[in-house]
Amino acid sequence: MFVCFFIKALQVKYICREICMNAGGKMNVIWVGIVALTINIPLGKWRNRYKKFTVIWWLLIHASIPLIITLRIWLATPRIYIPLFIALAVLGQFIGTKLHTEKKDTN
Repeated sequence: MFVCFFIKALQVKYICREICMNAGGKMNVIWVGIVALTINIPLGKWRNRYKKFTVIWWLLIHASIPLIITLRIWLATPRIYIPLFIALAVLGQFIGTKLHTEKKDTN
């Protein structure tokens, strides 16, 4: 039963990848960029609660990197877009920090 489930999961993965590849590489770049930005907004909010340069602060900055790398490889986006994904991740951290700071000021 587990083998059948595993085979079905692989088939779904390849079907989804084929759909994404046929939609064009630009759509893949947009998806990875959206994920890089949106995942880092809550991480930026949480990071703002901790003292700078502590272990938790450092982990919250780098927590999204494995997800973004995995998604980029799975969707086969070109390497030339890596600086864009890094910039969007940093922007997400910045937005999250600003949202947390504004919320703190209103209370």
